[in-house]
Amino acid sequence: MISAQDALTMILGRVPELGPVTLSIRRAGGHALAEKITAAAAVPPFDNSAMDGFAVIAADIASTPAILRIAGETAAGSGPGDQLSPGEARAVATGAPVPAGADTVVPVESTGEAGSGRVIINTPVSRGANIRRAGSDISIGSTVFDRGHLIRPFEQGILASLGIGHVTVRRRPSVCLLSTGDELAGPGTSLGPGKIRESNSHVIGALLGLEGCGVVYPGITPDDPAELALRIAAGLRSDMLITTGGVSAGKCDAVPRLLADAGVEIIFHRVNIKPGMPLLFGMKAVPGVRSAGKPRFLGRDILAVRETGDPEDVRQARSGRPAHRARAPHD
Repeated sequence: MISAQDALTMILGRVPELGPVTLSIRRAGGHALAEKITAAAAVPPFDNSAMDGFAVIAADIASTPAILRIAGETAAGSGPGDQLSPGEARAVATGAPVPAGADTVVPVESTGEAGSGRVIINTPVSRGANIRRAGSDISIGSTVFDRGHLIRPFEQGILASLGIGHVTVRRRPSVCLLSTGDELAGPGTSLGPGKIRESNSHVIGALLGLEGCGVVYPGITPDDPAELALRIAAGLRSDMLITTGGVSAGKCDAVPRLLADAGVEIIFHRVNIKPGMPLLFGMKAVPGVRSAGKPRFLGRDILAVRETGDPEDVRQARSGRPAHRARAPHD
């Protein structure tokens, strides 16, 4: 009997990486990157004001109050304008380029009108204050995301800030989630004698959804070998089949035999954990299809995945995100 860690290592060492697809960043959420993202531009792309105020030369406001001549105004979305000279201040909006020569932005709340096109600086401000420097978030040439990184809303925003409209990602895996057992009853149905509520599919399905999988749930399947064989054959058309129940040593536990009959190679069938010892993992080959790398998949009672290639270092799997070790409740 193997340990839980050995079982996980065997699974990650065999599950292949799915093929790449190119998607717009709006549609790429929940996918793993199939390419490394390197910054071709700086973020922000230029020195800009962090707030509404006046761009000044710090030496001019070393002593306050200080009165400076207003040399124009720069709005967000416009160019930086002429270079600022000593004794001048330029009104700048939040996000506006900081003019050449200026090294500090004074918040408008720290200023007042001095008349005749002048502004009074009432409060000392340190040199460099309130300026977001070019490349302070992301520098040109830096690695932004490694291959395998999962794209979430945060990543979509960063990709947009880099001017990237499309990315190459791994196709989302399709997963068939099969609940088996004559004793199971679904939500909204009456609970007859000897019946219990089926709950595992809700937990596992939600976890799979969080991992970006497309989940197909054909419903509860009774312990009828003929019906199970049909459901298993259909489920094996997905990238992954996860079943709950039917893999122990009982008279009605026909899933292992039916999987073998369907061409699944059983890799292991017992794991040294309790509850959950009769955990089964197998692979079904797809002739002529090859791939490299592995996304991370975990199942509870049985996991049968179509094999599409040779194993590769499991550390390539999805950007260092830890595998889920959630334990599903018993049905």
